[in-house]
Amino acid sequence: MMGNKRFVAKATVLLAALALVAGACGSDDPESDSLKVGFSGQPDFTQIMNFTWIDTLNEEHGIAAEAVIFEGTSPPFRALVSGDVDMVVGQVPPGIKLRAETGADVVMIAGDVRQSDYILVSSPDVTSLEQLYGRQIGTAGPGAVSTSLSVAALTREGIDIGQLEFVEVGGTSARMAALVSGQTAAGAAHFAEGFNAVEEGLYPLYVIADAVGPYLFHGVWVDRAWLEENPNLAQLAMDEFIDSVRWAANNKAEYIAEAATVTEGLSDAAKSRAYDEFIRIGLFAVNGGLQPELLQATISIEQEVDNLPAQVEDPSNWVVTDLVDDYLDRNGTQ
Repeated sequence: MMGNKRFVAKATVLLAALALVAGACGSDDPESDSLKVGFSGQPDFTQIMNFTWIDTLNEEHGIAAEAVIFEGTSPPFRALVSGDVDMVVGQVPPGIKLRAETGADVVMIAGDVRQSDYILVSSPDVTSLEQLYGRQIGTAGPGAVSTSLSVAALTREGIDIGQLEFVEVGGTSARMAALVSGQTAAGAAHFAEGFNAVEEGLYPLYVIADAVGPYLFHGVWVDRAWLEENPNLAQLAMDEFIDSVRWAANNKAEYIAEAATVTEGLSDAAKSRAYDEFIRIGLFAVNGGLQPELLQATISIEQEVDNLPAQVEDPSNWVVTDLVDDYLDRNGTQ
């Protein structure tokens, strides 16, 4: 597991000593010793740092942190509003839509993945994007990021989307199964799962990040009222969250080793190739993932494919940078 990597810098030795005394007295203690975090879909190779994060909160800080897995992108957000989870590691569009449609005051406080890790995998007879015309492409359904990013990438490559048929078949494993059975001609897969499928005879058609560029794939969302009631717990969680992303970006061997405890059925070669692609495209958001240009790029891509309206709520209303800023003040940027 990851060690405790944080070092809190203070202006003077005296202030540092005072801070330690205050900490010993409990002034900065977490308001709760439990934390439920909702995730969308089954854990994949891109999320290893999320689960080392949960383990670190448990093992190093005594926080009873629990990962709660949901099917689909919207259910975790509904659970957040109902109070069934405290945080959600989820995509950006569902959070924006939830605010617009229900008035729920959910806010994003960090991000971990700043590029799409999807590769468009195809049947062996489809080796160019043009060969997709008239064929079916498997997705997780309308509004899902696998759909919106596939559409965005193909459009930017000059493919006429109107000549393609997108069919809902489910998550990555279902999309790969649909390919193998001949039900579809292509489908998006996370890198490791996609490269694993290629080893079994499918074709690596296109890396979606090469077309769409920067995209905040996951944000950490909380209810603003919960955040106001739990500032110390939230800061501790975000400190370890960003630490986990930095660990992931700098420790290939450890990352792959940890993956064995989270994912199954992936070859070592597929995991190694996937990690190398992570580094090539700059996947890991090592500085908290809340840069304005990254947020705007994400919104613009979703608007391109009509998954978000032309006018969306100003991010300053639903992005809270305080926790990330505090971390970066103490730990610097990378």
